Amino acid sequence: MEGAEKEAFWKAVQCTVEKDVVRTDRCHPYFTGEGNPNIDILKYVLSCLLFVSAYMSDLLLYGDSSH
Repeated sequence: MEGAEKEAFWKAVQCTVEKDVVRTDRCHPYFTGEGNPNIDILKYVLSCLLFVSAYMSDLLLYGDSSH
């Protein structure tokens, strides 16, 4: 992935994370209330997981090019 394709991919990832966070069960005490900082933590964790999984799949698809 290069340039515009990479940017479009990460915008789609961010959109997916935003949709998932909105669907979080707000009845759970950890996520209750407006302006809850735990929602931002959830966004960060989901973004990191998607980032890592995307690059891990690249490694599996393309292998280690250093050898």
